[in-house]
Amino acid sequence: MAIIVHILKYKFLSFIKLNISFEFSNVLKNTGSFLVYSSFAIGAFFFSYSTVQYLLEELKIGLFLLHEFFSITLFIFFITVNIGNIIVSYSTLYKSAEVTYLFNKPIRPSAIFVIKFFDNFFYSSSTLILILLSILGGYAYYLGLSFVDVSLIFFLNFIPLMLSAAALGIITLLTIVKLSTIVGPRIVLFGLLILYLTSIFLFFNLVSPVDLVNQVMKYYPNVDLYFGEYLPVGLHYLPNHWLSESLYWIARDNSIAAGKYFYLQVLSASLLLLLALVLGMRWYHKTWFYEIKLRGNKTINDLDRFFSFKNHSKLSSLSEVIFKREHHLFLREPTQMFHMIVLIVLIAVFLSSVSSLVKLGGLNIFLQTVIYLSVFIFNTFMVSTLALRFVFPLISLEGKTFWKIKSAPISVKHFIKLKLTPYFAFILFISTILTVIVNRLFSIELILIMLVCNLLITATIVMMNFSLGSLFVNYNERNPIRIASSQGASLSFLLNLIYMVLLIVIFYLPINIYFNNFIRYGESEISYLFYAALIILSIALIVVSISLIILKKCLVRDF
Repeated sequence: MAIIVHILKYKFLSFIKLNISFEFSNVLKNTGSFLVYSSFAIGAFFFSYSTVQYLLEELKIGLFLLHEFFSITLFIFFITVNIGNIIVSYSTLYKSAEVTYLFNKPIRPSAIFVIKFFDNFFYSSSTLILILLSILGGYAYYLGLSFVDVSLIFFLNFIPLMLSAAALGIITLLTIVKLSTIVGPRIVLFGLLILYLTSIFLFFNLVSPVDLVNQVMKYYPNVDLYFGEYLPVGLHYLPNHWLSESLYWIARDNSIAAGKYFYLQVLSASLLLLLALVLGMRWYHKTWFYEIKLRGNKTINDLDRFFSFKNHSKLSSLSEVIFKREHHLFLREPTQMFHMIVLIVLIAVFLSSVSSLVKLGGLNIFLQTVIYLSVFIFNTFMVSTLALRFVFPLISLEGKTFWKIKSAPISVKHFIKLKLTPYFAFILFISTILTVIVNRLFSIELILIMLVCNLLITATIVMMNFSLGSLFVNYNERNPIRIASSQGASLSFLLNLIYMVLLIVIFYLPINIYFNNFIRYGESEISYLFYAALIILSIALIVVSISLIILKKCLVRDF
């Protein structure tokens, strides 16, 4: 225990030493990070407050339905935290240079495992904790909950829920590596993917928001009553349900009924943490050596199976080298591919629930406008997430070998084009699919104009993240996840958020006019959307021009 405390103490001191600096670039990054987190906290508070107020006062759905919607959201949150911890834990537990250093010291592997587990949890969950506090604050402020109630909910429900997701992620990771020694990593990962997809499919197949709304609304206006008999039996064994149930009973001022769910949440988190610790003590050291062996066993044929350097293509030699290099660098880092698959799965989950959201709007013009803009912003947020995760780190991942590219006979403009093309094409493909599917559910007339807007928005976000990634470059960091969560990335994310808010302002009136004419008169009025598209085009031209200037200056400066 003394060793763990000693290491954590000096990790904290080194963090303070490395991150407190009065250089202009560091001050800018710290200011940007502060603005990002403050904006997130304030925005999450008011969003939570206004959402609860609208659902209870305008739609009058009642406390029971409100908390069941929370349960669905918390399930997605649990899966996201769980998968995120698997990805980040793989880098921190198996690929971290710090772990290699610690294994060469007289430190027990179990101590290293505990240190990296909590290091990973707080590193990956600190932002989520801030957002959760803000959301909980808005919810509690509207319902008039006391400080004691909020503290109990946060420390005895939210934190245990996140610890359960993190511990389950660690258990899953250890199991993946352990089983890979028997049947191989590809079979294990494929099985894991099927397992997660099946669990998500079963959850949304069991829990139908539309059916639940129809059943509860039969008892209107007594919609604050408890309608647990309409919930599937399997739902009662899930941590997200325990949290939503405890929130419901506290909102009804019934602490005794809520106490059972506090107990279940804490007990579940404790058991999962204990299991993770036991498996870590038994498997971590052995699986760490196996993972090194697994990486070392990759043959040239494995790496060159597709898009090989051995085979010539119809591309020019310069384009061929850069494209193939990007391809192999992307596949070299397992977390890249896994994270991409996770994001695609989350998009698929969202698309599966969009039709239910469209039905909820009904003939309410304002509600349809809000739902459409919410879905639109989610699409934009996914584009921003993909760009921040995969485009922002591109220059930093060049590492110390970047001097070779800088000394190569290639112009900056051509390098930018070749570097960005595959990532821009992929993100544009995903966003186009989202745009077509979503707008088809609302109205076919919106598809064409929104596809044009989608192209401009995607180009703007990708160029913004790429240029800021070159401005806040870090050639010493090889972990793309850490690069994408750095202070420079936080500043980039702030600009993305500002851009998304601007998009809401631009689109609100045209979309509201469209639904007003469509619902009242059956007419499709999209002329105002053309004006919105022109504004977005102007913004895109400005952002792309500024981004190119930043890129040219950053890529030609001394390495």
